Amino acid sequence: MSKLKTIFFIFFCLIFVSSCKEEDDVYNVEISDATEVTASSASVTVYITNALKRDGSSFGVMYSKDKNNVTRGKTIGTSEMKNQQTFSLSSLDANTTYYYIGVATIKGQQYATHTTKSFTTKTDSEQ
Repeated sequence: MSKLKTIFFIFFCLIFVSSCKEEDDVYNVEISDATEVTASSASVTVYITNALKRDGSSFGVMYSKDKNNVTRGKTIGTSEMKNQQTFSLSSLDANTTYYYIGVATIKGQQYATHTTKSFTTKTDSEQ
């Protein structure tokens, strides 16, 4: 009977260990609407769930004038992981629509917001 108990114990341990998962392995990247929009700059905030400081982790904003190529546009980011970070987009063209997404790289995996947002910079006369 002790062999059966041993087999049961090993089986239970294997199932338990295989079902364990770190809670911080689930990440969700969100991004705010643009604020402080001028003719040449804007601010956006990226939010990430379960953000922990890890080697090789970073997050930021990708933005472009081309809605279909946001990921090929400019990127501004940081390696300082926290739950949110505000980024200032500068040297923008006046009276121009920009498209942007929030991005993160954690443990070598890439994450991004599910939607692309946009804002239009002000004209020089609106300053």
